Amino acid sequence: MGEIASELVKNYALSHNMKMADALIASCAMGHNQPLLSANYKHYQFIHHLNLIKFTV
Repeated sequence: MGEIASELVKNYALSHNMKMADALIASCAMGHNQPLLSANYKHYQFIHHLNLIKFTV
């Protein structure tokens, strides 16, 4: 998971202000081939190969 998270930060820190905490969350979902349900859709929408589901209240 750490390698995936590091790659995400490397690729998106400047262009999308990707933080390590968000990268770790995304990498866990990606590493386990599971969808990510998040209310913070804008934090993850630009990540390719991430099955993102928008959570709304």
